[in-house]
Amino acid sequence: MKKEIRYGLDVVNERIGDNKLLYLVVSGSHAWGLARPDSDIDLRGVYLKPTIKVLGLHKGRDTIEFTDGDFDVQLYELEKFLNMLCKHNGNMVNLLWLSYPMLQSSLVPWGDLSKAFITKRLRYYYRGYAESQRKRAMSQRGGKALIYTYREMFSGLYVMKYEHLEHDFIKLWDTAIENGWYNGKLLKEYFPDTKKEVTDENWHDFYSEWEELSKVLDKEAKHSKLPDTFDGSEMCDGILKKVRLLNLDD
Repeated sequence: MKKEIRYGLDVVNERIGDNKLLYLVVSGSHAWGLARPDSDIDLRGVYLKPTIKVLGLHKGRDTIEFTDGDFDVQLYELEKFLNMLCKHNGNMVNLLWLSYPMLQSSLVPWGDLSKAFITKRLRYYYRGYAESQRKRAMSQRGGKALIYTYREMFSGLYVMKYEHLEHDFIKLWDTAIENGWYNGKLLKEYFPDTKKEVTDENWHDFYSEWEELSKVLDKEAKHSKLPDTFDGSEMCDGILKKVRLLNLDD
């Protein structure tokens, strides 16, 4: 992981004005162990607007996005983050499970939220994201999106079986093999060089493996001990009100 990552917190705090940073974590290739020397550093997080600004008619934007040097930053205002979480947005659930947050405010019970929203509904997120990566891979003809497709499918399978998220791609890969979910050779061929063009023959194998992994994901979800869903509206509403009231003077 790049040494420059430790400067990310300073970069974000300098750019968010009078907003309060609540949560910041490294995402993307560095979080998955897939970073290359030229990989950007993806930072994702949650911030809080001053309460007085959200009481008026014109609340302004609820997302902060910018690029600063090697850093690619995307932050969600707390209300937007909680709303998406209540809709079981897989990106928001994933954000909560990323390792080693750079900042984690005690105002929000992040751990409780991360556990509450691990449900069987996540299989739709992982399949959908993997499908978009599959289409990207087939249009770009390169190995990177192909690898990311496997990453999402392996992640979904891991969640259904072990009831928590794992971001170490090598561990996900090994677990897929150990459980008999994946026995193909495509990853071994394209993992060392993600820019290598995928042959027509391998595309055919890739599509077959995708179909098989989709069936296995359904099977693991069916037998998973995870709850089918979770209605977190009351929980998230309570968190938002509490944090807004505590920051009335900001």
